[in-house]
Amino acid sequence: MKYLAAIALTFTIISSPVLADVDADRDITLVTKCTPKIFPSDREGLPPSVSIEVFSWSDTTKVCNEMMRVLEGVRHKDITNFEKAVAVLHFSQISYGTDDMQILKELIEIIRLRGLYDKPDRWYETNNLIVRAWNAFNGVVGPRHIITFLRSAGPDAAKGLSDDGLTRMIILMKHQYQRGD
Repeated sequence: MKYLAAIALTFTIISSPVLADVDADRDITLVTKCTPKIFPSDREGLPPSVSIEVFSWSDTTKVCNEMMRVLEGVRHKDITNFEKAVAVLHFSQISYGTDDMQILKELIEIIRLRGLYDKPDRWYETNNLIVRAWNAFNGVVGPRHIITFLRSAGPDAAKGLSDDGLTRMIILMKHQYQRGD
């Protein structure tokens, strides 16, 4: 029963806007300030639609600040995407961990190591790939493993790695795990 609930939560978070406003997934407004917009007259700040239900406004502000510290060109929809990825990794059947900020930092580190810190259009696919690999391989390959691989590959190789290359690397890591390497 727990397994079915975890699958339902994963599918819900990835596939539908149940935990976030539909507009939040499409809002390409650049983030200029990581505080919530409280009044309609506020010109800067994050709209309520950016934060998903499992994150408090305090958490969303921390997510935004951490992203703004490392990444360039952060948009409202990117904050929502990172929050969803963290929630799926946290609440999946095989939980990646309970420290949401640590999970977030690891996702951001993967983006940075791949040289995508200033390419926001590539962040969604990277997070999606990591979340799907975690769930598909039952927690065998997670963000920590990917970071270790990217660091050991060196900056040029890590930055030159395509999404297909990253997928192949994750599959290889899963096979190594199965063999006991």
